[in-house]
Amino acid sequence: MIEKKVIKSINWSEFKSDSVKAIGKGNFGSIIKTYWTNGHNYVVCKKLINSSDIQYKEWEAFKHELHMQSRAHSCENIIRILGISKSDKDKYHIVMEYADEGDLKHYLSNNFEKLDWNGKFRLALDITNGLQFLHKEKILHRDLHAKNIVIHQGKAKITDFGYSKSMNTATIIHEKVFGNIRYVAPEVLRASKAKQCPYTEYSDIYSLGVLLWEISSGQNPFEEHSDYTVIVAILSGSREERIKNTPNEYYELYSKCWSDEPEKRCTIDYVYSSLKKLYKKETDDKKEVDDKKEIDKGKINQISDLLYYFY
Repeated sequence: MIEKKVIKSINWSEFKSDSVKAIGKGNFGSIIKTYWTNGHNYVVCKKLINSSDIQYKEWEAFKHELHMQSRAHSCENIIRILGISKSDKDKYHIVMEYADEGDLKHYLSNNFEKLDWNGKFRLALDITNGLQFLHKEKILHRDLHAKNIVIHQGKAKITDFGYSKSMNTATIIHEKVFGNIRYVAPEVLRASKAKQCPYTEYSDIYSLGVLLWEISSGQNPFEEHSDYTVIVAILSGSREERIKNTPNEYYELYSKCWSDEPEKRCTIDYVYSSLKKLYKKETDDKKEVDDKKEIDKGKINQISDLLYYFY
C-alpha cells in the first residue's frame, strides 16, 4: 500500500519466461516486455537500477515513481500501472500497460506520411489531456519528450514518472537538471548554473510546446545540433521553424507554449480548450468533405445507371 492506495501484487511466475524481451531503460530502471498469462496480454516490467542521481535509497525512489504513477491511474492518456512484482532475484518491478505502437518518436517516423491534421490534432489533444490531469493532481512531470509518450491502440499516453514531483511537497528526489535537453525550458537551463531547478507547470508547458511542434513536423527538435549548441540556441531565444502548411492557430498555440518567459506561456487548460476547438473544426471539415465525395459518387453512379439503361 502506498499512501492508502492499494497496488496489486503479481506473482512473477505469471509472466512467460520465454516471452521476455529487453526494450530499453527508463530514468532509473531497465524495461522488459513480457506476456502476462493471467492478464492475457503483453505488459511492461520496469526494474529499478542504481543511479547516482538519486538521493534516496533505491526502495524510496521505487516507491516515489510507483506513487506518482498510481495517482494518475484513472486517466486514459496516462499509461496504467497494473501492479508490482518481485522477480526470482528479489528485484521489484512496476508492471505497466504495454503500448502496442511504441513511443511517439517511432510512431511519427513510421506513420507521419499518412497522418493528416485530424490525426495530428488528436495526438496533441491526447498528450495535453494527460498533462492536464497531472497538473490537476498537482503533479509536475518534468521530463516530457517524445520517448516518454507512447501510443497504444492509436491513443497517446504519458509514461515514465521517475522524475515527477508533487507540487504540494518540498521533497527533492533529484538535485540537478535532467531529461532531454531539447525539451527543457530556458529558465531551468539558466538556473542549473546556480544548482537550482525551478521546475513548474510552465516548464512542463514549454516541453509540451516542443512536442506540439514535433507532431506538426515529424522531426526531432534541433536534430542536427549537439547538446551544447541546442542549449545556446534555446537560451538565446531560438526555436524550431514553422513547418509549411501548419494551421495558424496551431502555430500560434505552440509558439506561446515555448515562450522564453514562463508567465507568458499558456495554461494547460487554455492549451486543451484550444486544441479541442481545432480538433472539432478539423473533424467537422473532414466529415463535410467526405460527405460531399459520397454525394458526388452517388450522382456519378446514377448517371452511369442511366447511360447503361439507354445504351
